[in-house]
Order: sequence, then structure tokens, then C-alpha cells
Amino acid sequence: MSAGISLVEAVRQALGEALAEVPEAVLIGCDIGDFGGPFRATSGLKARFSGERVLDTPPNPAAILGFTRGLKIAGKVPICELPPELAARAAGAVVDGIGRFEARTGEAGGPMLVRIPVGRVAHGMLSEGDSPEAALGFASGLRVVSPSRPADAWSMIRLAVDPRHARDPVVVLEPKALYRKLGAPLPEAPDATALSEARRVRAGADLTLLSWGAAVPVALEAAERMTADGYEVGVIDLRALVPLDLAALVEAVKASGRALVVHEGAGAFAGAVAAEVQREAFLWLEAPIGAVAGDDDDWVVRVREAALATLAF
Repeated sequence: MSAGISLVEAVRQALGEALAEVPEAVLIGCDIGDFGGPFRATSGLKARFSGERVLDTPPNPAAILGFTRGLKIAGKVPICELPPELAARAAGAVVDGIGRFEARTGEAGGPMLVRIPVGRVAHGMLSEGDSPEAALGFASGLRVVSPSRPADAWSMIRLAVDPRHARDPVVVLEPKALYRKLGAPLPEAPDATALSEARRVRAGADLTLLSWGAAVPVALEAAERMTADGYEVGVIDLRALVPLDLAALVEAVKASGRALVVHEGAGAFAGAVAAEVQREAFLWLEAPIGAVAGDDDDWVVRVREAALATLAF
């Protein structure tokens, strides 16, 4: 077992292990070589595996994805990183260049991995906060996941390059706000459910908070604070956004009768999640399913306030 590790360190370790264990694996992206990527997720990998397996590209999502598809056609296992400041535009390129192509041509799926740093960090760029879930959440031909802890980020990347687990191209949305957060030691082997199943973070019989990525720690803190209010609030980490593990979400919401979607800013996708769950769990609901977005210091407070309002409905 390894010591506690940050999410970005878990990503770097998973990429290094993928390159070491899969001879056909190739990393591709803007400034990922000598510079190590904007968040240093690929730091040291070029020196370790050579410039033939860690390739720098122009900061153009369409070009990066074009190179990625070419590598796949050539028999490689491409792992590309798209620029975080172009997350919204990159999503469109992923949908058109990979998802629709795979779905309409019937080309064999994965292994192919697309990594996109998403969300907001302090002192970020004008586009900070762009989240591509709204575009990717309704696309065919893709598997889209988002980790909220280092162990899941590590597992998702390891599974995504393994054809036994990934039959479709995998898109991992990595929350920038959690890159430096320390988590529990990594497991001995990847969690085989990380690409397909939601994770119950906390049990609760009164209300269920549905979240993913950077919103999961916020939902968990709000739920723990509400213990003092006399309520048991559960937290579900979606992990798999496409396809959605709807059965697990519905099961949790049926048990509590109330739910809120807690998200970082992907309003259209959050609304779709609420609509899907509400349709399947309608007869068990005691209040409408709401949503709380945010990325500020008051986010936890606003989640608690919305939860109390839902409980009082």
C-alpha cells in the first residue's frame, strides 16, 4: 500500500503505470512533455519514457483529437490531455471527432482515453469554471467519468487503457479544485466498478445528495453538518456520468424520499440527472428534486440551506 496521495499524483502514477505496462500507450497533449502539463500531471514522464511516447502538440483540441484518432488507427493506445482553458470547445470536438464517429461507423471502441481538467481554481483564466458535462452528457459513443478522490482517478485511468474494461473511448473529467487534495492510500488493484457504477459515500435516511467531481467533498461536509440538525443525509458520488448508473441513484432516493443535486456548474447536466431520477422515483418522492451549484466559500452553507428547505417541504 502506498502512502496518502493527492489526486494529481494519482493521475501521474496511473499514466506512468499505463506507459510501463502497455507498450502501445502514447501520451499526447499541449505542453505535457518537458513542461509536464499545466498541472504537472505528466511531469517526468517524457524523461522516463522518451519523446516518442510523450508527445507535445499545439493548443488546439481538434488537432489533438485528430492526432489521437490517427494514433489509434495506427494501432496505438492514445491518452490525450486537452487544454483546461478550452474545456467547453474541447467537449464539442470530443463529441464530433470521437463520440459520433465511433457511434455511426461502428468502429471498435477503446482503448482510447481523453483527459480534461475541469472546473474552477483560484487565480484562473477567463474561462475558469467551464464544465463540459452539458455537451458530453448527451453524446453517444463515449464513456464519461469524473473522480472525486485519488483512488478513483487512478482506477479510472488504469481501466480506461485496459480493453477488458473499456470497450468505448473514455473521457475523464478531472476536477482542478481537487488536484492538490490529499486522499487515502491507493488500493492494490484498480476498482473494477470505477468506470460504471456510482459510489455511496455516506448513508442517510432523510435526504440524498447526488454529486460528482469537486462537488462531492462539499456535499459530504454539508451532510456531516446536518447531523447536528438532527438529520441523516446520504451522499452519492455519481462517478460514471455517461452512461449514468441510474439504478443506484434511484435506489438511494427511493429510500430517503428526498434529493438534491450538488454540482460545480454544469446546470444542464444537473437538470438532466434530476429529471431522470425524478421520473424513476416519482412515487417515492416527498419533495421535488432541487439543485445547488457553486464554487465559492458559501457553497456548503447554501447546500445545507437548500437541504433544510427540501426537508421542510
